[in-house]
Amino acid sequence: MPKAHICLGKDCRKESGLPKLTELLGDAGVKWVPVECQKVCKGPVVGLKVDQKLEWFAPLRGKSARRALRAFLEAGDRESLWKLRVKKRSGKRR
Repeated sequence: MPKAHICLGKDCRKESGLPKLTELLGDAGVKWVPVECQKVCKGPVVGLKVDQKLEWFAPLRGKSARRALRAFLEAGDRESLWKLRVKKRSGKRR
């Protein structure tokens, strides 16, 4: 089962899109684990393993971002989701 890391820092927790995001992950069969603030504060922030490397994506709010995440989880389509990648956090976790 794939695993996602979701930032639950103060700003990300306040985001109205967080419940929709966690629901999307659950519907896709992805287990998610909370992590501390990743210091990118564009929330909600999600980390996923891509090619054995942890990649962070933000902000994942709004329909288009959730559609991009769903396309990645279901078909491995990176194109839309990759635009939301936080390069400076690539491979790192606080």
